This record gives sequence, structure tokens and C-alpha cells, in this order.
Amino acid sequence: MTQGRELALLAWDDRISGLQGGSELGCALAGAELLDLLESGRLGIRGADLVVLGRTLEHPETGDPRFDRAIAVIKLIPEPKAVQAWIKRHAPELRDSYLALLEDEGTVGPRHVRRLGLLPTTRTGLTDPSERDALVARLSLLAPEDEPLAALAHRAGLTPFLFPGPEHDDLRETLAETTRGWSEALPPTADPEVLADPATATRTVLRQVRDAVVQLHTAGPRRHGGYEALNRASQADHDRDLGHAHDLYLGGGL
Repeated sequence: MTQGRELALLAWDDRISGLQGGSELGCALAGAELLDLLESGRLGIRGADLVVLGRTLEHPETGDPRFDRAIAVIKLIPEPKAVQAWIKRHAPELRDSYLALLEDEGTVGPRHVRRLGLLPTTRTGLTDPSERDALVARLSLLAPEDEPLAALAHRAGLTPFLFPGPEHDDLRETLAETTRGWSEALPPTADPEVLADPATATRTVLRQVRDAVVQLHTAGPRRHGGYEALNRASQADHDRDLGHAHDLYLGGGL
């Protein structure tokens, strides 16, 4: 199971027949995809930028259409391929993409229930809740290998939904502390000239997800699903990239 799918499954809510979490979930899903691609050896991190590794250049097809699409978007970003630029461009489509994944694989589907206990009706829900229940239980244990997923769930705003009520106050605070620990400070080995080790790469991704979520919260009105702030920033990145390309052209670099 990929971390993106795990995060989408954690976000599923039978009560609304959909995913909890707003625009923040899209940013967290983008981070989860990057972590999956890093783990598979398809990408690397240098400083705060993405590096498409030789294996991906030689064999671009991953066998997963979502990862293929993610890599295609990464290749479109001019050098240096900033993690933040990719999150901003890719995040808006991911809620719908992962919702479709859960539907296509049959994880969620039509369920026959009685409305108000009387009227039969059909709603979309989990076909086997035990998988999600096991994932929530696993997350509550906060094993070291699950800490990045826990940090993404926290950034997506899912922890009050997953662990509601005063009886979970301590757990929610622990999740928040774990998130801060992973994303607030990069280790001194985060050399922008050297390909990062796995732990540093993970911290870099989680920090960039944090920055994207903060921007959503602070950049004024949030229209079009909440991504207007990110879209404005993406347009600024695009304009900067075009200006850089124009300068290269005039200087004979293209």
C-alpha cells in the first residue's frame, strides 16, 4: 500500500461518503506521493529541489498511472525543480484522483443502509472497514516507520477526525510534536550540493508540505477549493521560469 493510498483511506468518512480534509489534504497527498517516489528510487532530493534519477530517465514507466503522471509533471518544471513548485502544481488534482482510486479498486462502494433506521437507501461507504480501522490503530502506536504518515495526516488536518474527544488529547499532542520534529528543522547534512540521504529527503518533503499548508492559511481568500493561494504562487513561479528562459535565450543559452 502506498503512503498516498494510506492517507486517502485515513481521510475517508462514511458519514459524508467522501474524504475529510480540504485543500490541506491535497498538499499532504502530494507529499505522500513524493515520499513513495523517493522510496522507490525514482527521485532524489538535493537541497530543496527534486532530482530525477537515472533509473527514471531510462525507464520512465512505473506501472502506476498516478506516479507516471507525477513524474511527468516534475519533468515539466524547469531546473531547479523545487519541491514547493511541484506541490503547488500537483496538489489541486489529488483529492479527486485518490478518491477515484478508492472507488476503482472497490475499497469504497455502494452500501445499503436504512435512513433514520427506517427508509432503505444506498450510500457510498467502505466495503471493508477493517482495513481502515487497522490503519488508524497502527497510526495511534506511532511506530518510527509510521511517523512521516502521521505527520502528513496532521498537516492534512485529519487528527481531530481520526482521534476525537478529550480522551485522545495526549495522542493528538504527540502527533503534533512528531510533525514538528519531522518538518521544523533540517539536519546540518542538508547540503544543497549533495543528494540527500533518505531521512533528510523525508524531512525536506514534510517541511515543504508544511510551508504549502501555511501558505493556504495565510494568503488571503481561499476560492476554487482553497487552492487560489497556491495557484497564484504557481503562476508567479511560472512567470519567473519564463523570464529565466528568456534570459537564457538572449544570452545564447538556449
